[in-house]
Formats: sequence, structure tokens, C-alpha cells
Amino acid sequence: MSALLCIECQSVSAANAYEAEAATGSLAGVDLGTTSDVIAVYDHLVVRCTENRAETLMPLLESVRSYMTSDAPTVTKLDIGQAMFYALGKMDA
Repeated sequence: MSALLCIECQSVSAANAYEAEAATGSLAGVDLGTTSDVIAVYDHLVVRCTENRAETLMPLLESVRSYMTSDAPTVTKLDIGQAMFYALGKMDA
């Protein structure tokens, strides 16, 4: 089961720095493995990973506000609000 972690960073550059760090394969010293996805969205960092990784990352990133949910939605199982925000993201890309 995967989890979705949204981290509110101090700035856009901080979110981009976290994304760059994650591109090396780890975030805050936690190995992200091959199944994690990380993307900066303005001043937020969104991480899709296993629940265990998310639970490990949360305390390490306690200096920033974060939110975690289990059962992260997939594109094929979005409710209407999620679908609208997904579409907006595609339009802005």
C-alpha cells in the first residue's frame, strides 16, 4: 500500500532543493528505493512512497508542516475534486 506525503516547505527554492535531493535516491537520509516518486509543487513537496517510508520521513522533516494519507489515489480512481486538480496540473504543465 502506498502513502502520499505533502510537505509544506519554507520556500519554492527549499521545495526544489528537496526534490533535487530526492533525485539522488534519498530524502532526509531515508533511502527512497525505486518505488517512490517526488515532485515539487510551488512551495510544497509531494512524495508518493510506501507507508513505512512515509512514517520514517515524517519525524525527520518535522521542521516543516506535513500531511500523510494512506491509499494514495491513482489516476484511474480519482474523485471529482481530485480529477479537477489533476486536470489543472496538466493544463499548467
